[in-house]
Amino acid sequence: MSTSEVLKRFFPKLMKTLPMDDPIFVAELFSRDLLPGNHYDEVKSLGTQANKAAHFLDHVIKPAVTIGADKSFNALLNIMEYSEYSNVKELSQQIKSALKERLDNTGNTSNTASSVANGEPPTKKSRLLSNTLVDAVARLQARYKNEAPHSQTDWPRHVVFKYVKLAIVEKAINTYQDDRMQKLTTEKWLEKFEKIKLNDLREIFHYSNEAIPRLILIMGEPGMGKTTIANEICKRWATEGFLSEDFDIVIKLLLRSIGQKLVEEGIIKQVGDEAYQQVKRSLGTKCLVVLDGLDEIDAKRQESDEWLMGLIKCELLERCSIVITSRPHACQELMKKANRTIEILGFGDEEIKEFVQHSFTNDTQSAETFLQELEEYPQFYGLCNVPVSLVMIVDMFKELKCLPSTLTELYKRFVVMRLARESEKSKEKKTLVLMASGEEVLLETLLGLRKDKIQMALSLCKLAFHGYFVATGNKKVYKRSNPIIIFTEQDVIDLRIEIAENFDGHGLLDVANLHDYAGDQTSYNFIHLTIQEFLCAVYMLTLSQEEQYDLLQQYFVDYPNIMILYCGLSKLDFHPFIYSQLKSRSAVMTAVKCLYEDQKGSVPEAISPFTLDLSHISLTPFDCICVGYIICHYPVTKLEMGICHIGDKGIKFLSRFCVKGLKATQLQQLYLMGNDITSEGMKDVMSIVTSSPSLRVLDVSGNIIGDDGISLYQNINTLTELNMSYCGLSVEGAACIKKMLTQNTTLKTLHIGGNNIGDVGVGHIAEALEDNNTLTVLNVYSCGLSAKGAISISELIKINQTLQFLNVSKNPIGDEGITAIAQSLHCANISKLDVMWCSITDSGAVALAAGLRKNHSIELLSVWRNVDMTIDGARVILEAAVANGVCQEVMIDYVHHSDDIVREMMTVLVERSRQEERNAKTKDGSIRDTIPKEDHHGNTKQISETTKDDDPQDVIRDDQEITHTEGQ
Repeated sequence: MSTSEVLKRFFPKLMKTLPMDDPIFVAELFSRDLLPGNHYDEVKSLGTQANKAAHFLDHVIKPAVTIGADKSFNALLNIMEYSEYSNVKELSQQIKSALKERLDNTGNTSNTASSVANGEPPTKKSRLLSNTLVDAVARLQARYKNEAPHSQTDWPRHVVFKYVKLAIVEKAINTYQDDRMQKLTTEKWLEKFEKIKLNDLREIFHYSNEAIPRLILIMGEPGMGKTTIANEICKRWATEGFLSEDFDIVIKLLLRSIGQKLVEEGIIKQVGDEAYQQVKRSLGTKCLVVLDGLDEIDAKRQESDEWLMGLIKCELLERCSIVITSRPHACQELMKKANRTIEILGFGDEEIKEFVQHSFTNDTQSAETFLQELEEYPQFYGLCNVPVSLVMIVDMFKELKCLPSTLTELYKRFVVMRLARESEKSKEKKTLVLMASGEEVLLETLLGLRKDKIQMALSLCKLAFHGYFVATGNKKVYKRSNPIIIFTEQDVIDLRIEIAENFDGHGLLDVANLHDYAGDQTSYNFIHLTIQEFLCAVYMLTLSQEEQYDLLQQYFVDYPNIMILYCGLSKLDFHPFIYSQLKSRSAVMTAVKCLYEDQKGSVPEAISPFTLDLSHISLTPFDCICVGYIICHYPVTKLEMGICHIGDKGIKFLSRFCVKGLKATQLQQLYLMGNDITSEGMKDVMSIVTSSPSLRVLDVSGNIIGDDGISLYQNINTLTELNMSYCGLSVEGAACIKKMLTQNTTLKTLHIGGNNIGDVGVGHIAEALEDNNTLTVLNVYSCGLSAKGAISISELIKINQTLQFLNVSKNPIGDEGITAIAQSLHCANISKLDVMWCSITDSGAVALAAGLRKNHSIELLSVWRNVDMTIDGARVILEAAVANGVCQEVMIDYVHHSDDIVREMMTVLVERSRQEERNAKTKDGSIRDTIPKEDHHGNTKQISETTKDDDPQDVIRDDQEITHTEGQ
């Protein structure tokens, strides 16, 4: 029986079984040329499944039978074999069995018939492409094989594919977090996700044997290598068969190249209209679309491009896979739609070292010298995690044999070096020439260029500037609504810049022939966005001083990098605006970097001492370098760096710059809580402390410094307040504190709550304080104390008359413990006592009340959240407080406020407090400050009467929250 006879035999079943109502199945038929393209609309318009099947059999299968077209038959069986429908799969097996029977009887060795009959699974590689698609694939592969480097930085492929690390960003977050994400900065937003590091490029598609996702987002900051990775995917597919089993065709589009045209037009330009229509009819089966640089198309254009939106939303080319590259700030919404998100992490310390050694092949001495230079100029470490920046720095070092000290100097030297190198390649070099300019002298002085290069540089600066700003007829300069990073020939003409034929960009500008993509003209873009920003800052200096200051003030927040570089170039004298931004939460780090780039030798006397508040701002290592410079050269008396996620590395850069400054800081208060600092990082904290002779307050709470970290504090005799809450201390750490307290003669406030020092540890503290006459505030909340630890405390307050505030809250000392403390109150000098959450019952309340009656110093008492204490216990304590004559506030649970007697006694205490204020006003002529209380972390805040409407969560913060002392 021939193949044609087998096919005739199964005609009826094929008629009934083929799912011709399924658009995906029909698309597969068209993609394999089993249905000619001119039949596509005809089949779609047919009504019933039977009619469509009949059409298919009449127009395709019957002619195939007549000519014995085994290849078409094989393609059909391939589709059926991998169909979603079980009856279709079953029919394909029946046909295979019939073919196998024919082979056994006839001995026919036809490759097609035998492979199908023997049940060999058809590989994706063996898919039969139409001649049109074969031609398109050949053209694309030839292009990818021969594609020139994207940028004139010409950094080698090994930079990305050996040293740069990739990671899958996990998106498992709840709705509440998702809502909050919209309010976070890009850096903080990315920190909310877990990241799984990948080993190689293939895992972008095939991670842990998972199916290839439909939409893959690759995001990274400028210079991280997004375009290089996109190019490498295509190049490997074309040369090494990379992913060839998954994709028959890979279409890459550089989105910046399409100008104002639609993305679909760019795709058609890549593959040709006929091939694109076949891909479209197949719904993108076994097709990979790579869209590079989504952030380079503004949001409005993205939304108005229906084809692009349809592709992303899986409304077009439903069966294709898509890779999109973008910067993080432009893809938060896209990340929600992506099936897999990849982040380019950049270089770590080891990768930097390996890359440098590879860059100085056969010259180990230069590699070592370069790494030593980085140690001398640690501010560049913050840049070296970005591949293109590290390549730039290495390139400059090879040329100049040294490194600059600021970003401004880095970019200035790089630009000058590139211009000099490019102009010397050929005296007949084609160039840009500005038709009319009067700024040659300024650029000659500023950049140190020879006169023959001034016109070239000025043209580039003007082009860069007008990418961000536009000048009007009244000489006013305004920000463009959407910055231009891809310049067309018309943009250049409008700026009155001549472009010679065969212009190649002077090593700073990439020139792209858009005819290869979707346009008909040449475009220009700077090799990196930071180069455009630097040249824009240079051009700002050619404007009048009034125009410069207007731009600085109006767009300081919008274009921080430009303004930072402008300050570095201009070397501004005292400018009130820059210093005013040190108090702005949205611009404080920009202002810090401006002052760093300025690098003044002396600070104007007009600058008064100020507070630098950077709390809750995620800081990079380079940010820490800038902050270190500021506290060494400016009168910063208070530095707030709580929860900045700087870690040991950040504190190392901050402290190292302080030490290298050889100049004492004016810091009086330093807050570093919640920064992931370990005992290793505490060595660098101590460097800051020792270089700050005026430092009085240090807060390192919420850092797991452990006992080793606390041991470094034993010889400090300048601090008056030290907060080491939640620092992972144990009994050994308490022993170190004991030694410190016996030597220290200045410390007045000590917070060590949240450390599991236990009864033995608090015994060490109490023993040290017996002879101490300086400490006034002691916080040992949540330290794992029992009644035994409370007894140690009670012995302390009998002896020590200096201690004024004692916080033992959140320790289960119980009635026995509170009784011991109460019995010592008659001789204590304590004005504030906090025993919240101490497991006190009515029995303990009676003992506390007895002690309170004999005490004449306690003004504030907190017994809140002792849940086993009833209304009777609350009454006893309040009666004692009223009788005491000194106590002005007792904090009790609001549930007791419904009692008339309790309310009456609370009113008495409130009136007593108000009378004290009136007396103070009469005596001193000013209202005495409201009595501060310290919460269960030992953090000071103003207290007020607790009413039944108060929410407990509004009064007491969560146990794990890290805050610093306020109102000191």
